[in-house]
Amino acid sequence: MSHLVLMVLSALGAQAPANGAVLCLAESSAPGIVLVGMTDKWLVVDGAKGSILLENRQVEGPVTAIAVDKKRGLIAMAMGKPASNNVIDILEIDAKGMAGKKIKRISGLGEQAYALAFQPGPDALLASAGYGREISIWDTSSGKETLKIRDHSDSVRGLDWHPSGRWLASCSCDRTVKIWDMPSGRCAHSIGDATDWVYSARWIEGGAKIAAGGVDRSLRAWELNADKASLKSSAFAHQAAVLSLGATSEHLLTLGEDGWLKKWKIPGFLASGKLSVPS
Repeated sequence: MSHLVLMVLSALGAQAPANGAVLCLAESSAPGIVLVGMTDKWLVVDGAKGSILLENRQVEGPVTAIAVDKKRGLIAMAMGKPASNNVIDILEIDAKGMAGKKIKRISGLGEQAYALAFQPGPDALLASAGYGREISIWDTSSGKETLKIRDHSDSVRGLDWHPSGRWLASCSCDRTVKIWDMPSGRCAHSIGDATDWVYSARWIEGGAKIAAGGVDRSLRAWELNADKASLKSSAFAHQAAVLSLGATSEHLLTLGEDGWLKKWKIPGFLASGKLSVPS
């Protein structure tokens, strides 16, 4: 759930770190444990107690994206400064959900990565994307890039794999959500209904629909078939940009730049609750 994780923890009394800006978050494999990427370090936080369990300052620059593969026990962290040799470190997760030994470094990203996503399924693949507008697929076992997709015309802000592992969704500041057929990398759908930057996209209803939100403050969901994407639900979600989406089996959660965390009933996007997020 990325940003949603920290906001929920803050609402429950967990304290955000005093120094440095929080750039990304991800839930670890152990209940209540959250990984936090910052401008100068990364942290492991106990969400239930609101305490910092581990602080690591051995980074190559800001930690801009984190992804967790709970099945394989892996963490991916992207780090680096703009227009520099950004890297992705692959680390093991120990039994307590802590980040452990680094087992692989993927280098040569060129630009900062804003999104990482592990593919579900048997292949140890990781998708990355960011300021450079490209989407890269990496074999985490070898560290080699197996596919590069160049289609977005602006930075890519979010990635989400379909539960089947066949489809990859991306969203971008070019105002589109794109669906990629894997492993070929063919663009199966390019959805341009948004009127401004799109920050986050999530598969919902078990992968039956793709939902997205961003700067135009709206929440939309599309049903996909072979030849078109049909808009099925939409709602004016927040008074400012929709920063992040998180999905459960029955609800979609949205975090807005207006400081509200909202819960929406699936399907139909009927608002069913909201929580003010402490600043």
